[in-house]
Amino acid sequence: MYKRKCDKTGQEIISIYSPDKPYVVYDQKVWWSDDWSPMEYGKTFDFEQGFFEQFEKLYRKVPKMNLYHQAKNENSEYSHLSANNKNCYLIAACNDNEDCYYDTYIQRSR
Repeated sequence: MYKRKCDKTGQEIISIYSPDKPYVVYDQKVWWSDDWSPMEYGKTFDFEQGFFEQFEKLYRKVPKMNLYHQAKNENSEYSHLSANNKNCYLIAACNDNEDCYYDTYIQRSR
């Protein structure tokens, strides 16, 4: 996980994307908000260019969420692909845990 700035608000965030990556990254709260429209990224398919070439350009422009986790995490900002955690740090793919640190794929642990 990396520290970087939200490309929409400029605030410091934690992200799975490092600052040197060419992606637009929004804080999860901003990404889910109505402050931006995904429709502004729509493109007409150009049959003269290859699909993957066009897809890569689109993929780099469309904002990505900084982390993927549920809002039900409490005091667990450094968690990714996780939900219902409390007081956890640097965890990934973990659910329903409390006071857990540096873990991956744990469930209902303490």
